Amino acid sequence: TKLPSTPTDAANIETHIALITDLESQKSLAAKKLKDVKDLSTFVLQNTSENGQKLITATVESLEKAYGMIFDEIDANMETAKSFKHETLRVRAKLYQRLSDWLHNLENEIKELPQKGTLHEKEEQLSKLKTLEEEILLKETSIIKAVEKGRKENNEEALNHLNDIDQRYKHLVVSIREQIEKWTTIVKNHSDANDAINAFNINSDQIESKMNEIESMNDQFLKTKAMKEIKCDDDYETLTSKANAAIKKIKDETTTEGMEAIAKQYLDSKNRLKNLLSILISTKEKIDPQIVVPEKFEFPLSDESDRSRASSVASDRSDKKKKSSKLNPLRLFK
Repeated sequence: TKLPSTPTDAANIETHIALITDLESQKSLAAKKLKDVKDLSTFVLQNTSENGQKLITATVESLEKAYGMIFDEIDANMETAKSFKHETLRVRAKLYQRLSDWLHNLENEIKELPQKGTLHEKEEQLSKLKTLEEEILLKETSIIKAVEKGRKENNEEALNHLNDIDQRYKHLVVSIREQIEKWTTIVKNHSDANDAINAFNINSDQIESKMNEIESMNDQFLKTKAMKEIKCDDDYETLTSKANAAIKKIKDETTTEGMEAIAKQYLDSKNRLKNLLSILISTKEKIDPQIVVPEKFEFPLSDESDRSRASSVASDRSDKKKKSSKLNPLRLFK
């Protein structure tokens, strides 16, 4: 029978070597049988004619040659198989080393991620880390199986790399999770800084809207009253303090260009509110501190008895006014 060819698939090399090893184990039995045939032919040759001797001798020589070829082929096949296995293990060892180095380098890169300038860039970085974590975790089963299989091969050259892969994979998973937590905080801090800066604009928009609303009023009394009711409290100082604290938190994880853009946005928003407050305060200072109530201002009455008493008081005032023109009814409301 024809000997099987050495497989090109490394997965089948062990099965092939086992088959050739079994054939090798039968070489001694085959050699003994060949010796028995030669001994028997020697005995037969003594009582055989010349033509018979030639035929027997040729047959024995043919058997010896065939056995020799089979033995040589088995030896060559085994040598090729072992060489293929050795090369396969060597290549696998290099692949294990490359995987180990890749895990190690990836962990270092993750630990030294560059600064980002904008909130959008930081959100992208966080998204990439989360995607990488998903991909790495999906490879966990494959990596564990590869390590287990590699250890069963008893390949000393690969053993150290396999141990490194096992440890570095675990370290990588931990590092990614730490970086996700870190960048989650970075994104939140930047978002808080944006909100703190935007708070100036929200206040500015509210003041502008109120002032425009007041400006559109036709009643001077209501306009004056509404202007006085606009509060100029310490919101500006509170907002400034919050913004400064929020911006300080993002300084270390933001590029120089990013911090310059944030600083400009901050100053623009801050100055806008500051200018509006200055205008508002200046306008309020020009208003007479005592609101003048028009003579015909009507106060709401709760019931008919109040209306009756109010009518009586109004009648008395009318009589008194006729008696003395110097009496000013506005004094009653001062």
